[in-house]
Amino acid sequence: MRILYVCTGNTCRSVLAEYLTRALVPGIEVESAGIRLLVTENASKAIQTLDNEFNIDASQHMPRQIGEVAVDRFDLVIALDSKVPAHLRVPPEGLRLWNIDDPWGGNDYEYRTCAFQIRKRVIGLKNELRRTGLKISDDASQRRAIRLVGTLSARPSAYRVLRQSNRRRGHCRGRMGAEREP
Repeated sequence: MRILYVCTGNTCRSVLAEYLTRALVPGIEVESAGIRLLVTENASKAIQTLDNEFNIDASQHMPRQIGEVAVDRFDLVIALDSKVPAHLRVPPEGLRLWNIDDPWGGNDYEYRTCAFQIRKRVIGLKNELRRTGLKISDDASQRRAIRLVGTLSARPSAYRVLRQSNRRRGHCRGRMGAEREP
């Protein structure tokens, strides 16, 4: 399975989507591109968000234009806003639209919000691919990407998911970090 994420500049949303998908859906080829690049743009805020929030290293990412990508070799192209599909020559069955607000030029909170919206969509996509019979690895080295770094109080739903996941694996700790008695 090959997935291509496309946004405006390949500096925010598509970068977040590409690296979150690589971490959460191992075994899938994932790339990203933008429909319009500016020479002065870079993906440093998206890269910083991936590192701070998910412990994902995207430091080697270089923005690239959609013209540099052979779009027809992808099974699924995901446009990250409604302006993108007009710039793509993709059959309707191979195109999906995720309307995600562009955090470009925004603060850390806007990037974090965008990243968690995309993460939620990627998890939904992963579940959909599983239902269709695609084998997806869930080994422990891949699950490291969904560990949350920083304050969890701002993301109570993510905190609950993490605690439930730990509880199932028998790693639940008490309030002060002490192991609970069975």
